[in-house]
Amino acid sequence: MDKEEVLKKIQKLQEEYEYWFEVFRREKDPKKKEEAKQKYKPGISEIIQLQEEYGVRSVPTHTSRDRARIDITT
Repeated sequence: MDKEEVLKKIQKLQEEYEYWFEVFRREKDPKKKEEAKQKYKPGISEIIQLQEEYGVRSVPTHTSRDRARIDITT
């Protein structure tokens, strides 16, 4: 994959992540909140892997404050 393809893939992953992040952030039902978390976590890992593997950077769409509100390590 060339860098342009990688950036497009990262952008698509970020869009999916953003959707599930919003579901997670707004959801009140703990079970649905956990389901959303399980859907956005793999996207984060894949974005990081692609950035490291191809030496590209993509600007995050959420601030560090937003990301700090969620636990992405559990």
